[in-house]
Amino acid sequence: MATESEIRSLLDGLTLIASRAAAAILAVPRLDLMKREKPDSSPVTAADDASEAVILEGLATLMPGVRVVSEESTGNRAVAGLGGRFFVVDPLDGTREFLAGLDEFTVNIALVENGTPIAGAVAAPARGRVWRGHVLPGCVRYAERLALPPGAAPERAHERIAIRTRSRPPSGARRK
Repeated sequence: MATESEIRSLLDGLTLIASRAAAAILAVPRLDLMKREKPDSSPVTAADDASEAVILEGLATLMPGVRVVSEESTGNRAVAGLGGRFFVVDPLDGTREFLAGLDEFTVNIALVENGTPIAGAVAAPARGRVWRGHVLPGCVRYAERLALPPGAAPERAHERIAIRTRSRPPSGARRK
């Protein structure tokens, strides 16, 4: 079982990676986006590629040997041999919105163990926000929102707001 210190270290690492990926997206000049289409006809750009490169390098350092399933690398095909622990990544979720000049795009990173997401970070580059959290057996669920400039380390957050989470009701998820 992970200690509180190990969980904090994991969340800080995921947050830093997401923050750096957010900065990589924003650093790509609009004229150099090199838009192209994936086999499923969805767009992909140089900003997607830049974000993915930062994430893959960061995750290899943070948790060497843990496999990564990334939308840009694996697309819609099945990935064999993942084992019990792997990362799921979307380096630029909302590429269409990004291309349209909207601020509604994110960097998504999740750690999955035995089929359950247990930790993750979501960065909104244009908004300077990161949401992060974990759920581990025997541990308190934890989530927070950070006001964090893209590229900055988590300790440089201007604001930290705890996000209250609730357990899944025995009757299952509800629709509004």
